[in-house]
Amino acid sequence: MMEPFKQKEFGKRVALDFLLSGTGSSTFIIYYLVAIMSNSTLNIEMLLTGPALIVIGLFILLSELGRPSNFWRSITNYRTSWMSRGAIFNIVYIAAGLGILLAHETGLNYLLPWISVAGLICALLVLVYPAMLLYDVKDIPVWNSNSTIAITLLFALTGGGAATLAMSAAIQYFMISEILRIMLVLELVLALSEALYVIELKGLVNKKKAVKASFKAMQNGRWLYNTLLLGTAVPAALYLASMFLTGDAQELIAIIGAVLTLYGTYGFRLMLLNMGYHEPLVSEKIISAKGLLD
Repeated sequence: MMEPFKQKEFGKRVALDFLLSGTGSSTFIIYYLVAIMSNSTLNIEMLLTGPALIVIGLFILLSELGRPSNFWRSITNYRTSWMSRGAIFNIVYIAAGLGILLAHETGLNYLLPWISVAGLICALLVLVYPAMLLYDVKDIPVWNSNSTIAITLLFALTGGGAATLAMSAAIQYFMISEILRIMLVLELVLALSEALYVIELKGLVNKKKAVKASFKAMQNGRWLYNTLLLGTAVPAALYLASMFLTGDAQELIAIIGAVLTLYGTYGFRLMLLNMGYHEPLVSEKIISAKGLLD
């Protein structure tokens, strides 16, 4: 009788790439929206932080390829592969970042609002693709779930918000109070979503063998301590405390919270990949021969 088996294609480097992808896209989104709502001038360094993180993520992704020179082939299967679509989204997003830089350096600042809107659209596409990539793996139930898409996007947004908060403390301090409020709301929503996610998985444990294996991997990965407590609850408490502080004290507490949030977002992605167990519908030999995403 066949038993669930763990996926072996995605590991720590892919988790790091997913972290950079989610953080790099949502940093742009959150900063752009806060700047527009507060009627603030868009800061070039803040705008370019997102595309820069994506560039780092692409280099990490290239290190996963046996032959990095064949990277161009990864974009040719865009009709059926979310990995191909993600590569295209990343490239276009980086191009938007280069456009922002060139417009600034050449004095064509009147183009910045238009290029920034294009960057926002690209950032939204980059934000969605990692969740859809995992969702597309049909025989791993814990990935192929609408709730997994939702919680993955929430973790990405909190990671981006944390990066935006840390950058604002150094570059545009006047935005820090507004971003702190956003982060507190995101962390509270995320904490509730994490609890609901665990409840949903518990309900599926007796229905699918692979979910039972995934839930056991979650428990062994210290979900409650690393993700819910250290990566979500503690940062939320720090953000709340920093809202009543000013100056260096506020900046220090906010940055500590941001670092813990980023730790939690990476830990979640790594745990989600470690929870990836195939439902015993096909053999491990077939998966190994064909490839996870073909």
